[in-house]
Amino acid sequence: MNKPEITTDLERAAARLKDGGVVAFPTETVYGLGAVATEREAVEAVFQLKGRPADNPLIVHLSDISWLDQVADDVPEEARHLFAAFAPGPLTLVLKKKMNVPDVVTASLSTVAVRIPDHEVARDLIRLTGKPLVAPSANISGKPSPTTAEHVQYDFAGRDLLIVDGGACRVGVESTVLDLTVSPPVILRPGVITAEDIKEKTGIVVEASETEEARPKSPGQKYRHYSPQATVITVLPDQSFDEVVSTLSVDDLSSIGVFADEETLGSIKTGGLMAYSYGTSSSVDQAAKSLYAAFRYFDEHRVHFILAPLFREEGAGIAYNDRLRRAAHQVRRVLFVCTGNTCRSPMAEGLFNAAAPAGWLASSAGIYAYGGDTAAANAVAVMRRRGIEIGAHRSVPVTWDLLKQQTLIVPLTKEHAAALLDFDPSLKDKVRPLSAFAPDGKDIGDPFGQTIERYEQSAEAIEAAVDVLLAKITSGFFDNTQSDETIDDNEGP
Repeated sequence: MNKPEITTDLERAAARLKDGGVVAFPTETVYGLGAVATEREAVEAVFQLKGRPADNPLIVHLSDISWLDQVADDVPEEARHLFAAFAPGPLTLVLKKKMNVPDVVTASLSTVAVRIPDHEVARDLIRLTGKPLVAPSANISGKPSPTTAEHVQYDFAGRDLLIVDGGACRVGVESTVLDLTVSPPVILRPGVITAEDIKEKTGIVVEASETEEARPKSPGQKYRHYSPQATVITVLPDQSFDEVVSTLSVDDLSSIGVFADEETLGSIKTGGLMAYSYGTSSSVDQAAKSLYAAFRYFDEHRVHFILAPLFREEGAGIAYNDRLRRAAHQVRRVLFVCTGNTCRSPMAEGLFNAAAPAGWLASSAGIYAYGGDTAAANAVAVMRRRGIEIGAHRSVPVTWDLLKQQTLIVPLTKEHAAALLDFDPSLKDKVRPLSAFAPDGKDIGDPFGQTIERYEQSAEAIEAAVDVLLAKITSGFFDNTQSDETIDDNEGP
């Protein structure tokens, strides 16, 4: 499968943006998926490329403070004081929007989120384009945010996307979002710039939001971001990693990934674990910078559990802990199972996640999957017709540890269901074949190796059944279903 092109040619990238295209570029927080903010069709292409819900607003990126009046109306003096103190930098302000900003950017809200990135490449690209850019994180929605050009390239494999390489991101977690349309101002999403920093530098007192709104003003308020495929388990400061590992019933210790500093990794007595070091010693700044890269590393190695430390709730620890807790939040997991995990089950996974209610997340696997195979080209194509991207999918074999994590296991056929129950009869309360939700009660046939028309027929049948499954979930049908996960539960740049 072809890879998106990585470049350092800013003139070329700016030309594509001016022509209504989409370009990924670096900021100090994470890589963003850029388009001209005032061009509706270009912005809609970003939503489609990411598979992003339409009610999740975008952040508009400016080259400097003089651009502020291009996108915001009635800009309060507080905004100018804050940008004078923190811009360029990882601070986003929610302001009253100007009429020239399309509703698609703001999810039809009367406000717009703006920031000035602290990355020379980003600001140069905006200046060369000559217009403000939207730039949500350059990943498939729901996946960990990208902090290198290679992360973006992996997520959008097979797509016509130009990626500007600016190296690894310096901060690694998304910006602080501050709503200036209320009094006192409220932090909607924590970042490395804290309420204490704001008060110290500007004298402005702000509060932290305690609720997630039905229609979020900021990315990261409503939808699950930052989540790898594995179950994330937080490790408290007074806990040892060995202690947490001992609570997990797994046969293969290499299915557990540990994110920690080198000193901590060296002290772990349990052998055989996967490891990702964020530095030589404990540093929340280094942990924050490396967190998403670690999630991606562990997904690539198909671990089933990720153990990661919490830090003190101060400075960068606030943002780091927020992202980690969101990733580790108790989630009900649905596993779609077919034969090779390259056709039907990844299509079902994509369809489910595109419309899943909060607290539910799907993945997929194959009973006879080799592991690491890409999704079939026709499967990718029919999903793209629906605005769903599965090009980054890699096949995963069914294992006992993987099955144990699931709230609900949905085989694509009754034959697959029987094979799973033969493998482990104790799964009988979790296994529901997709035909149980299909309007016609029939299994989904295997389109492997057939025409795109046959794939479209399979996709339509899967979509109808998944719609029924989602309707049952939202009606509370599975509310008493408990996950077997052991979890200590204590998206734009």
